Amino acid sequence: MGNGQVESGINSYFGRVFYDYQGKYLVTGTVRRDGSSRFGEDNRWGTFPALSAAWRITEESFMPDLPWLGDLKIRAGYGISGSDNAGNYQYAAAVGQGGEYDYSFNGGEIPGATISRLANPLLRWEEIRMANFAIDASLFGNRLNVSVDFYDKLTSDLFLPFAPALELGNESTPEGNLGEISNKGVDITINSVNMQGAFTWTTDMVFGTVKNEILKLPGNNADRFTSDGWQNNPHNISRVGEEVGAIYGYALDGIFQTWDEVYSHAYQDQALIEFDTDGNPVYDVNARDDVTRRTSTSPGDFRYKDLNGDGFIDSENDRTIIGSVIPDFTIGLTNTFSYKGFLLSVLFQGVQGIHVYNTLKGDYTTRERLDAWDGEGSSNNEPRLAGNGNGRTSAYRVEQADFIRLKNLKLAYSLPRDLVSKIGLGAFQLYVTGTNLWTITKYTGYDPEVGLREAGDNETAGIDRGRYPLTQQFTGGLSVTF
Repeated sequence: MGNGQVESGINSYFGRVFYDYQGKYLVTGTVRRDGSSRFGEDNRWGTFPALSAAWRITEESFMPDLPWLGDLKIRAGYGISGSDNAGNYQYAAAVGQGGEYDYSFNGGEIPGATISRLANPLLRWEEIRMANFAIDASLFGNRLNVSVDFYDKLTSDLFLPFAPALELGNESTPEGNLGEISNKGVDITINSVNMQGAFTWTTDMVFGTVKNEILKLPGNNADRFTSDGWQNNPHNISRVGEEVGAIYGYALDGIFQTWDEVYSHAYQDQALIEFDTDGNPVYDVNARDDVTRRTSTSPGDFRYKDLNGDGFIDSENDRTIIGSVIPDFTIGLTNTFSYKGFLLSVLFQGVQGIHVYNTLKGDYTTRERLDAWDGEGSSNNEPRLAGNGNGRTSAYRVEQADFIRLKNLKLAYSLPRDLVSKIGLGAFQLYVTGTNLWTITKYTGYDPEVGLREAGDNETAGIDRGRYPLTQQFTGGLSVTF
């Protein structure tokens, strides 16, 4: 019996050693020993060491005195960290109760119970092994600071749900340490002081790239599909050698313009006479009436690519990865201007090389349907209004979702220090801020950022189901320090 409440706890020990030799050679070593209640007694504890070192080259005697170079440092590190984000009590079996488990006995209904989740006593810490190499430089009297960090991160014993054999009587899917993922990339940080004096202007930029690749999956590296049930089509696939949660579906080859094109293409529900003895379709090429238009593939419908060339459009052989949900790069750019108590801060955010599956595209409520196919040559992009098979997950609804957004703008005025000190204050500032003010994108949905990840599930990504977009917000305030 239970009341639905859950609890978890973690116990940690931490040790660190730091060595600094004349500011030139820096070494740091750490060890963590973590215990989590989310694992069974045999796997409760994990040990996670890390080591980093830095060499400040500008402190070396052989380094020439360069007036424009203030500091130059090389850093490298390697460490292991752990995650216990597997949910509570996964190591133990769960028992479910309810009306569906009741049974009849002597004419009466007797409450019953059953095992709703099998125990997994082998569940253990997920491990993240990360190596990095970085260069830090300070230039032109510290007016330009640059940091370039290359990283290689390997996540092993990844927590993934799996489905035990049905004969075991399991109702829900337990989690196991079943996957392995690689993330490699570079992070660049730049800070510059562009103007100094009464008028100051500073710029801060962060830039990042990542190459995500699945190395191992359960079930002999079987593909993993995810779907929200929309038209019973899976939208995402996680496949070894590819990124997590890539958009998956049918590739397109335009729209059928004529009946001859329909009956010369691979079979995708055209009107049939029969299948011959070899299993090949025999089309009813004379079926071109309104009944056929309502019941079978016809001009105005999508022409799906027959990727394996077997003459059939089918889900097993003709779906492919049609979109990436991990951007090529992300960027953030903040410019801050100040003059005699006035301050203006402007933050731009950008994403490049990402796709979103827009489930609303093709809906009869969207504007593009005004351009639907209504005769030969009228459109090669928008299918007819009453088509057949056009609702399959396909490249039609995959859109480039790159964007540049004015994420935040702040305008503030602070009273002079000598004035606020006379009234017994430390600081006095008036400010107004705006958030999500302006976006440049070719994406036709409500918001290119909506739906990139679903409820923290990395395998369900890039699906826009028409949720409410990020709102514009305007705030005014007063900040007083006593």
